Amino acid sequence: MRNIFYTVLVTLSLFATASAQVPATVHAIVSGGGTNNNVYSAIGQPFFRQYGNENIELSDGVAQAQLVVEEITAEICQDGTYTERDFDLSNLEPGTHEFESYQLHVEELNNYDRLNKLIINVYEVYEVEASHMYHANELPVIPGNLLQDDQDVQLVEGWNELNYKSVHGCDSMVHYFVLLCPLSIEDADGNPYNTLVMDELYCWTKENMHTLHYADCIADGTQSQGGDAEGLVYHSFQYPNETENLNTYGRLYTWNAASGNADPATEGYVRGICPCGWHIPTAEEKALLALHPAEEINSTELWVEPNNNTNSTGFAALPAGYYNPALSRFEGLRSNTGFWAMGMESASNASAVIIPYYCDSPMIESHLASEALSVRCVRDNVPK
Repeated sequence: MRNIFYTVLVTLSLFATASAQVPATVHAIVSGGGTNNNVYSAIGQPFFRQYGNENIELSDGVAQAQLVVEEITAEICQDGTYTERDFDLSNLEPGTHEFESYQLHVEELNNYDRLNKLIINVYEVYEVEASHMYHANELPVIPGNLLQDDQDVQLVEGWNELNYKSVHGCDSMVHYFVLLCPLSIEDADGNPYNTLVMDELYCWTKENMHTLHYADCIADGTQSQGGDAEGLVYHSFQYPNETENLNTYGRLYTWNAASGNADPATEGYVRGICPCGWHIPTAEEKALLALHPAEEINSTELWVEPNNNTNSTGFAALPAGYYNPALSRFEGLRSNTGFWAMGMESASNASAVIIPYYCDSPMIESHLASEALSVRCVRDNVPK
């Protein structure tokens, strides 16, 4: 009688194990082939079983080692590779990825096959540009334990290349531009002004301008007295002590006097009444100033009481008032102040940051160019 073979599809169960322990149940003898309880097996070949005394053999499936499933988690940097457990991975994009690989007849598993399920997190290697303003006496040292070569780095003015470690050990290259904010400067008339750093990016004068002349800038970085500016002072009939008020609050300037008749369409910095290397605040600089609550930038002195001023920024805005050309008089001393900034809306209107006593936050407003307001200057050359 001819042998009759029936093929039966058998689904072999896979199961995971957290260690290399060999499962207790084996579907077939796996070491070289042989017979066991009338079962013949050789890895990769069909195995057969004889039914009782019948002249029938069944092929139940393919002899195979029991799979040991192991899950692996790993972390690499964006420019790194992963070559363990039969993987050869590189050039992966930042993010989380999943892969599988088979290892056949793993010796440490007594020749059982292993299925590796890999979850790998790829961390970005950063390369960024950053800027920071420091006072001249405040340049810090970057500790070596933050950097790839473990060497301390003293920051210098200009560009600094800092190769940081990240929490995952990946490089983070920061091109760091450092500017120095001098402790004080002088205007074209030789009047001194203290300075402060605002928002870690901008160096402002700490007092209102009160020069009567524009600065002529010389190639070697020095300056001399230039042309006359249209300056306004406090009228003695309005405020009792004109000289004292001028020394305290600075001078009030029309927009043309402050800007030096700058073309409103001109891009970039406008020096105007400011010293060489300094300028009328830009739109970005005025916007950042206006984000601070009024109490944080107002002086704790001279404002009308009661107030909540803390001057926590050190900006020390003083209530210098303003000149109202419609009434030909000075108004708002001790209750109001304003600073010209770039952003003219027309030939007759210019932008200003206004801080009234009754407002919790500064306001950006359009004002007549013929009005007279205070001026604070900002140092040039902060990279954008």
